[in-house]
Amino acid sequence: MSIRKEQVTSVMNLDPELRYQHTIKEIVAYESVWILTSTLDQTWAYMSTDKQEVLSLAIWPHAEYAETCIKDKFASYESTEIPLDRFMKEILPLIRDDGDEFCVCMNDTYTAQLCDATYLSNDLKSEINSILASYDENQDDYFVIDKE
Repeated sequence: MSIRKEQVTSVMNLDPELRYQHTIKEIVAYESVWILTSTLDQTWAYMSTDKQEVLSLAIWPHAEYAETCIKDKFASYESTEIPLDRFMKEILPLIRDDGDEFCVCMNDTYTAQLCDATYLSNDLKSEINSILASYDENQDDYFVIDKE
């Protein structure tokens, strides 16, 4: 899937909270999370936070958004896709256990919504449940043909 440049610009110019909300919906819809990974040593792109000894892993809903930050200290990084199920089962617990946070949909001025793993996990689960509930409400649109 390719995101138009105009959409990337439009989303990245939103305030951090609106980018966060957009990111949650897009991650669930496309079932993937994007991070930046160093081409030199495969480390992930972390940002420092105002909290002492707390780092934040930068995540995005699409490669095109992540790639807006491949510059300056992240010039040797590339966008890497993580399937949503792996992100939920492996990455969220890892970041939570390390006491770190997430930097959600950072733009090229390095502004983003920061959140802990529990908050992000709850929002992702809520969006998934919302989609499932919507599907259940529309199940009358589907029918089963009984074999006689």
